[in-house]
Amino acid sequence: MRSGGVDRSVDPPVNVRPLVPLSLDRATSAALARAGDTFVLEALRGEAARRDNVPALFQLAGLLTKRRRYDEGLTIDRRLVRLEPREPILRYNLACSLALCGRQDEALEELGRSIDLGYDDLGHMVHDRDLRSLRGDPRFHALARRLAKKGADPFWAGNKNAQP
Repeated sequence: MRSGGVDRSVDPPVNVRPLVPLSLDRATSAALARAGDTFVLEALRGEAARRDNVPALFQLAGLLTKRRRYDEGLTIDRRLVRLEPREPILRYNLACSLALCGRQDEALEELGRSIDLGYDDLGHMVHDRDLRSLRGDPRFHALARRLAKKGADPFWAGNKNAQP
């Protein structure tokens, strides 16, 4: 999970190719596990610097956020959205990074864009710790109701005062 909530350990977005450099044999995987996040962070950073490797960038953003390096994670999330502007999960993650960096207005705009593009996990959205700073904002509740009207979760439909 991102430090606050978004679980980037799950499969990357559908149109994101598997991260080939991390398909490793058992011994190499064990060595990486012993080396910890620092090695993986640097390996991903190197892979992302060489080219626009969306899977590497996706994992790098998650790891930076996990380490509470929110500004760096935001930079990577912005890059991901430039590379794949129609991918709802990348827009959602950008909204999370913006919220973690205290940019609530931008975060709400990106959250709306992610819903427009097909993001539909209302349960995750309303409980995501990365979005905690948005929960008191009426615009967040409006987005949740909009998502509920799409059939995501009937609890939110028509309940203006519901608090996650």
